[in-house]
Amino acid sequence: MLSLEAWQVSGRVAVAADGRGASASLDWLQAGSASDVRLRGPFGSGALRILMDDGELALEDGQGGRLAGADAHRYLLDQLGTDLPIAALRFWLLGMPAPGEPSDETFGGDGRLVSFRQSGWLVEIPRYQKVGDGVLPARLAASDGAVRVKLAVGDWELRP
Repeated sequence: MLSLEAWQVSGRVAVAADGRGASASLDWLQAGSASDVRLRGPFGSGALRILMDDGELALEDGQGGRLAGADAHRYLLDQLGTDLPIAALRFWLLGMPAPGEPSDETFGGDGRLVSFRQSGWLVEIPRYQKVGDGVLPARLAASDGAVRVKLAVGDWELRP
């Protein structure tokens, strides 16, 4: 059985919004409800750290600047042009809808979840990879119509 409470993933993320796009390397460490996400642009530029725990959000930039709470949400809204479903992201990355929120799910012939709609977003999982005794997404795309986020996973590490 896969541990869904403690894991680390590394890969690449790309975001497109309002005709603009950006990509970054991604390192995500999950420990229970606490998420520590580090994004780095090409050649180390544009570092951003996203800290989430029990719905609380904080952002730290590469120069030591920090935003928390409503200011952090407003910053992401200004940058992306949409409200990112922060609390749901860690579940989506695991290839599942966030618990407690309605979703409309589509399964493939192999019984795996290939897409779902939740909180106004369409989340697609075009490819899985073997991780330990199970499978987790290797690729993921999420869109709310205005913003598109794509993730390519390099490595999964499950923690006890």
